[in-house]
Amino acid sequence: MTKLRKRNKLVHGWGVNDADYAVYTKLPNNRSSLCPYYSAWGTMLKRVFDTKLHAQYPTYIGTSVCDEWKYFMNFRSWMMAQDWRDKHLDKDIIVPGNKHYSPETCAFVDGRINNLLTNSAARRGKYPIGVYNKKDKKYCAQMTMNGKTRNLGYFDTPEEASLAYRKEKSRYVRHIALTQVDDPRVRAGLLKHAILIMMGESDRREAA
Repeated sequence: MTKLRKRNKLVHGWGVNDADYAVYTKLPNNRSSLCPYYSAWGTMLKRVFDTKLHAQYPTYIGTSVCDEWKYFMNFRSWMMAQDWRDKHLDKDIIVPGNKHYSPETCAFVDGRINNLLTNSAARRGKYPIGVYNKKDKKYCAQMTMNGKTRNLGYFDTPEEASLAYRKEKSRYVRHIALTQVDDPRVRAGLLKHAILIMMGESDRREAA
């Protein structure tokens, strides 16, 4: 059994589902299947327009989406031309600080890249970026690499610990950037982030 999503109702109060096919399929045993293009489009609109999500993830407040992607089929055409499988739609790796979803600013990236620049402000508390705890009057610098926390050492001041973190994080981001051969935009964007991290100006997001 298949059915088209309602076209007379705007998606998240803005988007238009102009699909000429059924984006939702009801399968046997109470299972269902949602078109991956529609799922990605709907998730993007949720990040832009859902105030409940904004309350949970304030970094999405102020995001916007281009008029072209108001219509689902336009977004679908763009996504079909991308290497999107097992990847996440990202808006602020290519352009640091960007909050606008568009073909020019977005790319699909794997989970490692998607989490590479995530901010952990809630976990580190009052300390500068990269500094997570204090022990015996020393400040510990830590960095997450490939899902594992790496201790970078203890320092006399939180500023020294944060500098050690920023040096190592910048080096690591540059290393990852140079492995990005499929999309030169992602490569260039990560190199920009590496510079900003070293300058102490990249604190990108609380959640992916």
